Amino acid sequence: MKVKKLEIDKLITERLILMPYTKDLCINILNGDYRDLEVLNLKKGKSWPDADVLDTLPRIINNLNKVEHPTGYESWMIIKKETLEIIGDLGFKGFNNKEKNIDLGYGIIKEERVMQKKQ
Repeated sequence: MKVKKLEIDKLITERLILMPYTKDLCINILNGDYRDLEVLNLKKGKSWPDADVLDTLPRIINNLNKVEHPTGYESWMIIKKETLEIIGDLGFKGFNNKEKNIDLGYGIIKEERVMQKKQ
């Protein structure tokens, strides 16, 4: 089944912006080149990219190599809307055809995680 090209460049919620990774962006981040982020008017979060992101980027590149263009089923950057800082990423880990649902994985840098108090 051929998946069509993603027709949007970002998703915007009340507090977050989600933007799909591109292969060039991933390669440049792995090489310590963040000029693409400047062009997109984005900033690195306090500890972004962390070791988990750097470990995941080659897999994201591999997934993007399997498609002609981003489809939306690859990985996305999580951006804090008020500061335009990248604070994490999310991606599709699989599709359950029988139950018609997907499995998502995500990671948020430690400085942006909110701990809830036990009551």
